[in-house]
Amino acid sequence: MVRKLYLQDPYLQECTAIITKIEDNKIFLDQTVFYPEGGGQLGDQGWIEGNEVIDTQKTGGNLFYHSNFPIIKVGSEVAHILKEPVKRLREGMEVKAKINWERRHMLMRMHAAAHLVYYYTFQVFGEMYVKGCHIAEDRARFDFYSPDKRLDREGLDKVEEFANLIVKDNIPIKNIPLNEEPEAINWICGDMLIPCGGTHVRQTGDIGEISVRRNSRGKSLERIYLEIGGGDLFK
Repeated sequence: MVRKLYLQDPYLQECTAIITKIEDNKIFLDQTVFYPEGGGQLGDQGWIEGNEVIDTQKTGGNLFYHSNFPIIKVGSEVAHILKEPVKRLREGMEVKAKINWERRHMLMRMHAAAHLVYYYTFQVFGEMYVKGCHIAEDRARFDFYSPDKRLDREGLDKVEEFANLIVKDNIPIKNIPLNEEPEAINWICGDMLIPCGGTHVRQTGDIGEISVRRNSRGKSLERIYLEIGGGDLFK
């Protein structure tokens, strides 16, 4: 099974690895720093021996059940998807794998920001069913099933205020796995605890100023977008 180095250190930008399998334009490695799409966060991009990786996806795996954790898929392989057909590479070959760090770091900042917005949206408006989440490097969004209430501007201003206070306080962020499963990870920031296996910055001050806006998607669906400013804005 592939060693997922991003779980131990999301700041690791490159590694050497052995190619275990090649399928069309997909490369599989014995270990990787590339985060595969999951939890709403887009998969990493980068390079393997100069070959451009345009996406990273999970394949296979098994469902993990735990009384104190949502059902997730663990033990997946990681498919590194190349822009062009594989050339000059073969199974068993040692290669250098390197992520696009600027893009990954933006995703880490955005993912941490998304947790703050998620948490304070529930604090301000009450809990709602989350129908979808998408975390890209330029913005993130949540879709909430909310037939009885609208996410008004006054409430979203409070969400922004509370989230940005946490950013300004530069609170440490921890990612703690369950003893039973290293891929079942809790994101912890102060009193906040959210199950999440994504990649995040080490402290809230690295996120940057958070802004939130609403985009109604119909009678029962509320969508909010969030964007972030420079990571040193509050330092």
